[in-house]
Amino acid sequence: LIMCRDEIVGFVLGFRDLSAGLQRAGGRLWPLGWYHILSERQRTRWINLNGAWQFEMDPGASGRDRGLPQAERLNGEILVPFCPESRLSGIAHTDFMPAVWYRRQFGLPASWAGKRVLAHFGAVDYDSWVYVNGKQVGRHRGGYSSFTLDITEALRSGSNALTLCAEDDPRDPLVPRGKQSE
Repeated sequence: LIMCRDEIVGFVLGFRDLSAGLQRAGGRLWPLGWYHILSERQRTRWINLNGAWQFEMDPGASGRDRGLPQAERLNGEILVPFCPESRLSGIAHTDFMPAVWYRRQFGLPASWAGKRVLAHFGAVDYDSWVYVNGKQVGRHRGGYSSFTLDITEALRSGSNALTLCAEDDPRDPLVPRGKQSE
């Protein structure tokens, strides 16, 4: 979720009219039109980035060393907001994934020029690094909590690339686990 600073953060909760359109991700067609179910959470200046993202599994957690924050393309595709373990994501990979990468291009409306721009993440498991146009704009630890980053300084006019690396060592006893872990 990308938004202007003067707007209140809302949560993306479900589908809009399923006839609104479809997009291809993970070799399947998926509905477009994610939105805030609660009308009081709708905002006038926000861009929902749910949908098809580039995606790459990183079994050696070596993506930063291999230049993935600056990569022009990742080798797969995933449907966000679904996790890669879910069939709905188009991935359905249920084995351990020490690190995964997401990348999405986006543009900003001209009316946002000169305003602070925030990126809100509902949850990223567990240790995440966020890059805009190859520049690290933040890091967050804690897979069950949302976080927001001011990405204004890394933006450029025209198209921008948001890249995210999520690392999660399933063997680390100090990392909290969800209900799917048992």
